[in-house]
Amino acid sequence: MFTHLRLALMVASTIIVMTASAAAQVTTGSIDASPSAGFEENKGQISDQFGRARPDVQFSFVQKGFRMRLLRNGVAYELTQHSSLVDEGVHRPFKTPVEVHRVDVGFAGAAAMPRIETGEVLDGYANYYYAHLPETGATFVRSYASVTYRDLYEGVDMVVHTRASLDGSAWPVSTDFVVRAGADPAQIRIRYEGARDVRVTATGELEITTDLGTIREQAPVCRAQLPTGGYVNVGGRYRLEQGEVSFALDAYPTDAVLTIDPGLVWATYYGGTGDDVFNDVGSDLSGAIYAAGTTASTASIATTGAHKTTIGGTSDAMLVKFRP
Repeated sequence: MFTHLRLALMVASTIIVMTASAAAQVTTGSIDASPSAGFEENKGQISDQFGRARPDVQFSFVQKGFRMRLLRNGVAYELTQHSSLVDEGVHRPFKTPVEVHRVDVGFAGAAAMPRIETGEVLDGYANYYYAHLPETGATFVRSYASVTYRDLYEGVDMVVHTRASLDGSAWPVSTDFVVRAGADPAQIRIRYEGARDVRVTATGELEITTDLGTIREQAPVCRAQLPTGGYVNVGGRYRLEQGEVSFALDAYPTDAVLTIDPGLVWATYYGGTGDDVFNDVGSDLSGAIYAAGTTASTASIATTGAHKTTIGGTSDAMLVKFRP
């Protein structure tokens, strides 16, 4: 039985029933309005918590409670949590402060201005009309299935891409380091600024702890492509020394192209402004997790498109779906 008011799960969460997204999306709010299908280009629509434009952000990937910002020569993870305000006992749902915790992922010794290339263009586009934008807004904003940082290190590319789930939504994010023949993978040194703690777990995962949840990089999967076209698996693991993360690799042929692939998973707290109780949890064949219980929260529980998005009494029944 789950009786704590906030449940942490290593999956991306959503409330059923969700509505399908349109090909063109018009947004007038001040924060990311909907989950990403890919990496959305920044045409000026991305701003900080003070409404100031973020030109340092090149692309953005958004899921509930999590944002991944691709910067000019690094990455930023942003975990978010919404809360509501109660003024003299009256709930005002339009007032929704957002708490943000940011972790900057830097690459020690990397190129300051690596060449950035985009992959497949995804269907659809978004139009944004924010207060900090000109009257014409930011229109025809496209998303891409992948973004490559070419020669982030000498002979080493970083490819950030999404993987599609059964319903077409993006999960999770994967970051591949592609080490060309003759290049040295020991160049790769990663720093996490803003994390409460960084550690390698007993199962070989990299765990980055923040005030709003935990981000996990799965144990790296490494394989070398031989000049003949075949592949061989290469043993690899994280090495954490003096605050920098690198990869400890088994020997592999120097004329091969090595791919280091740690998958990204993130954890977030699920819960709202009141007492939330889960009484039963189950899963289906696709790996989705369902939790049933009750909620007394007036905000931060239901997502757009849910069967019911507002509380109807002092305590309501709820059914939650967490997608893998």
